[in-house]
Amino acid sequence: MTGELHHLTGALLSYNDQTPMYAQIYINDTAEQLNVRRTNNNNLDPVVINNLQTMLLDSHPYIS
Repeated sequence: MTGELHHLTGALLSYNDQTPMYAQIYINDTAEQLNVRRTNNNNLDPVVINNLQTMLLDSHPYIS
């Protein structure tokens, strides 16, 4: 792994009752995306997560 970059991306769709992660989150509607992010990351400030998601939705052409 010297000099290489690796990412854990997971499957595109979640399995049965598993909580969505990574790219799976973007398949949900925006309110559900916030709920999933809060569930996956208990230490994050919900206001900050909401602001970041709003910024991405407003500015990123592929996330809408």
